[in-house]
Amino acid sequence: MLNRKYHLSEELWLEDTVKALLICLTFCSLNAGAQDFSAMEIHERPLNGGMERGIPGLMPDARPNSTVLYYVAVWGRPALDRNLPTHVIVTGHGGKAGTLFQNVSAARAQKYAEVFPDHQVMLITVNELDDDDNARKLESWGFTILHGRSSMLSVSYMVDEMRVLKKVASFDLYSHANEANGASLDADYLSKNSREVRVLKGLFTANAWAAIHGCNSGWSVAPALADMWGIPVSGSFTGTHFERLHTAGDFYPYDLALAPPGPFAVENPLSYNQPISCAGGGCMRMHPDPYRYWGEWGVATHGLGFMRFFCGPVRSPDCERRMALSLVGYIGKTNLNLQSTAAEFTSVLKEYMCPIHRDQPVRNACEQGIDRALASGDMQYTPFIGKSSVCNATLCWEPQAGEVSIAFMEAVQAFLRGIQAITVPNAIAIR
Repeated sequence: MLNRKYHLSEELWLEDTVKALLICLTFCSLNAGAQDFSAMEIHERPLNGGMERGIPGLMPDARPNSTVLYYVAVWGRPALDRNLPTHVIVTGHGGKAGTLFQNVSAARAQKYAEVFPDHQVMLITVNELDDDDNARKLESWGFTILHGRSSMLSVSYMVDEMRVLKKVASFDLYSHANEANGASLDADYLSKNSREVRVLKGLFTANAWAAIHGCNSGWSVAPALADMWGIPVSGSFTGTHFERLHTAGDFYPYDLALAPPGPFAVENPLSYNQPISCAGGGCMRMHPDPYRYWGEWGVATHGLGFMRFFCGPVRSPDCERRMALSLVGYIGKTNLNLQSTAAEFTSVLKEYMCPIHRDQPVRNACEQGIDRALASGDMQYTPFIGKSSVCNATLCWEPQAGEVSIAFMEAVQAFLRGIQAITVPNAIAIR
């Protein structure tokens, strides 16, 4: 049966749901706790099926044999300059995902360094490997290790590491997350209750944004941080998965069962000024699933298939401008920079908003759906499979009687207004 609203074969998606569940079970939060979710039908205990799936990079959930529990590093520089605008990237404990959070971070770090040559990129990352193996891996991706700590990474330690800076241009966190507790670091969670992060508010620049990458990070963490930091913050409303550039010419879920025939790419000639090898950390990204969350923390009744921004106290035009600017860090098929055209930004926006699938041109259908919706004024269009959440400025919820979600097209239009603002002649310089 063809679902005309979504332009997808439901049977095709359902066929892959079990496969996708295995990935979601692996990459979503692995720590059980209080389970009182507005969006979830919660099981009495976490679902554990599929944990031994042979996904590339999958590792036993064990602590490394090392005295160092987390590292602080800077990309492409011999030392950290506390006066420079800094893009901060943090990775929580990967567990069975191993170093995949770090791999995604390496791709984004190199993109930030290329787009903002007068800035620097700081990485705060949990040690995932024995002895000095993780340090050597980070160095092979271009990072300089500044120091290692013998304590588990916590919100307080993260704040301490960031407080040496004078200007924070962006913040990205890659970690396991859940609605109840927030985004896992190692010792604890970054959550709506992490009041200690308020001290960082004064560090963010006038163009700053943040993204909390990981399953279900948008329900509570993202809007809370937007309020506490006074910057736009994005989060997810379903499970998330890793994607890697494929020889087919697009980014696909990093699993042979969910990718098209043929091998994954060995280098990325699309996203950067010069090709970067996949071994050099240039080919990975994370993306939300195009259907409701179904994983270790239960089964959701609704969701969204894109990273949604919350503006906090930032006024809409400024928030939309920063949302658009955040796209320059996206690892995609178009090499964006600060001189890119509105058409190039729009191409990346569609890739950011739309799903991908191995067996049919799902993204093409989504991109065409966006164009049709913009032309006709159809605010209800969405490529999401299942019930889409209804959102306002501060939260999202399950639609009630008479409510219809316009979250997808509302976000598209907000991004497009921001793109127009940053690409018009004589737009405000980004510093």
